[in-house]
Amino acid sequence: MLTQRFGRKIRLPSTAALKHQLLMLMLEDEIRAIPADGTFKPDTSAALGKLRRLKRTNARSAGLNA
Repeated sequence: MLTQRFGRKIRLPSTAALKHQLLMLMLEDEIRAIPADGTFKPDTSAALGKLRRLKRTNARSAGLNA
């Protein structure tokens, strides 16, 4: 069976890079949602916690200490 492919291959970023970009967008949204007189509380930020976990997971898989 003959299959044809049109165009060039599209290079995609790694899954970790995609997760990082999405979590950064979530964090930006959380920061923008803070009222003008409010303060950012990193302990309650879901996106910041997930970013920290992603960093630890990537460091472990690379054999680094996190």
